Amino acid sequence: MENLATGAIALLTRCAKKFARNTKGNVGMLFGLSAIPVFLAAGSAIDYARIANAKTNLVASLDSSALYAAAVTGKSEAEMKELARDYLNRNYTNASDAAVTAFDLHNYADRVEATGTVSVETWFMRVGGITNVDVNASSQIMKAGNSIEVSLVLDVTGSMKASVGSGSKISNLRDAANSFVDKVVWSQQTPNYSKVAIIPFSIGVNLGTYTDAARGTLKNGTCSTPGCAKYQP
Repeated sequence: MENLATGAIALLTRCAKKFARNTKGNVGMLFGLSAIPVFLAAGSAIDYARIANAKTNLVASLDSSALYAAAVTGKSEAEMKELARDYLNRNYTNASDAAVTAFDLHNYADRVEATGTVSVETWFMRVGGITNVDVNASSQIMKAGNSIEVSLVLDVTGSMKASVGSGSKISNLRDAANSFVDKVVWSQQTPNYSKVAIIPFSIGVNLGTYTDAARGTLKNGTCSTPGCAKYQP
């Protein structure tokens, strides 16, 4: 019996020493503890790539929108901003989980500046409590152009009084001239300007109250009768 007890104690002692020397379980435990931060870091790299892609697409879309707005003439800044925002929404080609959340545009005399923000939903960083990342970008387009001076010659002779459809030739001419001036002469005349000279095609022109502004006031000793040889501005 004593020998049996001694043998059992010796066996337990050997098992205890063997268990103490065994380190195989440490690797699994360390791997389990480090798995979460390792996978989070790898997932964050994927999210970062998606965020970088969203910024690249946003910059390209802002450039296109600012170029589109800079090419528009005769519009207020609010109207240009609305047009550019619609253009941005239609041309932003990032993934569906990134949406444009803010947009602004300013029209200056020499440039157009556009800024925008998109919100990217994260896939892996949300494990660390980050569910969305806002990406900001801006674009600046310098305006290039020349001043415009156009001469518009209008036939106002008697033949223009003839009827055409529901109106007359002269009424159609007035409508066309007004539309032309509205398109060519824009409201902001700096740094470039646009002018339209109206030249009536007729034997004579009655400027009415605009006479003095067009020719200057009459000097003493001049004749105001049309065709008078002494008539001078």
